[in-house]
Amino acid sequence: MLSIRTQDRMDLVPYNGKIDIFNHKDDWYISIIVIKEFELLGTYKSKERALEVLDEIEAYSGSTRHVYQMPKE
Repeated sequence: MLSIRTQDRMDLVPYNGKIDIFNHKDDWYISIIVIKEFELLGTYKSKERALEVLDEIEAYSGSTRHVYQMPKE
């Protein structure tokens, strides 16, 4: 099972295939809901970058590696 390490490196979150991207005050956020709780995975300056990271997570989920590290930028 794939886990995602948050951008601040403080949490390791199990990937359940349900990730959201949303905008708030000029930043784009990637989040995941784990057992009915919201977990922020990372924050990016553009929608395009957030979508690139989401694409990376999707590609990584099909690999044999088990932890995806959210990029700082």
